[in-house]
Amino acid sequence: MHPVAAILLLPLGVVVYTLFGGIKATFLTDYAHTVVLIIIIIIFGFSTWATSHKLGSPGVVWDIITKVAEESPVEGNAGGSYLTMHSRSGGIFFVINIV
Repeated sequence: MHPVAAILLLPLGVVVYTLFGGIKATFLTDYAHTVVLIIIIIIFGFSTWATSHKLGSPGVVWDIITKVAEESPVEGNAGGSYLTMHSRSGGIFFVINIV
């Protein structure tokens, strides 16, 4: 299928089910797609964190990240940690997104 045809046909499908089901159909399909995506993200996240032969468990990931932070700390983060909510660049990012 030509990419332009695919780009035009995708919104056409949304228009069709909105015409038949109204705005409720749009909200329900958006909700269903979101649920499916969240389930996929959880499955991939769990398989990466819990069953990976390189990582093994969330505890091993924690140990690796804290070890890396000790070897090469992040400038501007609290304690040089990669796992902090207190960072200068994070604050700047927050302000930019609010403004």
